[in-house]
Amino acid sequence: MKQDIPASLLAAKSNLYPPDNHHVPYDSKVWHKWFAEDTDFNELTQRYPQQISRSEVAELAGLSGSGIPRKVFLATMLWGYGTVGYGAYRTSIMVKVKGFQNIIEKSFSLVSDGKYIDAYEMFYLPMCGPAFFTKYFYFVGLGNKTMPLPLILDSVVANSLTQLGVDIYRLARVVKNSAGKITSVARYADGYFQYVEMINSWASEISCRPDSIEKWLFSSRN
Repeated sequence: MKQDIPASLLAAKSNLYPPDNHHVPYDSKVWHKWFAEDTDFNELTQRYPQQISRSEVAELAGLSGSGIPRKVFLATMLWGYGTVGYGAYRTSIMVKVKGFQNIIEKSFSLVSDGKYIDAYEMFYLPMCGPAFFTKYFYFVGLGNKTMPLPLILDSVVANSLTQLGVDIYRLARVVKNSAGKITSVARYADGYFQYVEMINSWASEISCRPDSIEKWLFSSRN
């Protein structure tokens, strides 16, 4: 079912700028406790010593080379967790999982080919739910100019969509607290693809980038 563009989004369309310069700071000392011997991580921190932007992660994803998926994944976690203290620990658990390399390489390839549902359904890593692996999908898609552009769908974006009157249950399996606020997004591959198509369609109608809308949704959190 087609979802009409919310009135508040239409009203904000003149302020929907490309989010390339959306920088996120991180605490390198915290991350080095867990990744001091990691060559890929050290390369990233030398290149982006204090903060990392959307465009920088996407640029990395657009490069060629056998080690790119792992570097993009680490860069995504740096950007996604920022200064959150437990981010480095959680990421260290992810990269040690048996089959980790195959998961990120296979999903990188699938997303690059526009096979988002396939990528979603095969992506299983402990401590890396949809809120974070859709960040990885987003940067892979942005770096490889894949359309429709895969987008981030986390609890912040889900809450904003709900406040706009969107039926979030068509797009995601969500968990709410006693106050009715969405606290997490659970797995739902078909819903995620509907979300991607909906935001891309809105972007086409109002002549902006799809991730400009996603960033607006994120920044509109209450």
